[in-house]
Amino acid sequence: MSQPDTPTILELLRAAVRETSSLSEAIKQFQALVWRGDDWEVGLSPTIVDALRDLAYDLEYFEPSVPVRAEDPSFFGEERAIREILDVLARVDSSRG
Repeated sequence: MSQPDTPTILELLRAAVRETSSLSEAIKQFQALVWRGDDWEVGLSPTIVDALRDLAYDLEYFEPSVPVRAEDPSFFGEERAIREILDVLARVDSSRG
């Protein structure tokens, strides 16, 4: 399953910013795809692969619950998660010309 995963990863990110009600679930699915193997990397530059891996790691600190976020300053909410995702999507789009 080489090529099918690539659009799935990017579509998960696009869907996450379009429909914030499913942000948490989209992030979990995105992370699972990134961490389960290398097939999703096909057709992507090493720079974009690194950016997506970094995003998956950074999104570990996304916490939708305000009270839980208040317990640890390293956690962040929806607004920052969306900014992080949009930044990576912009890099992906600009790399494709």
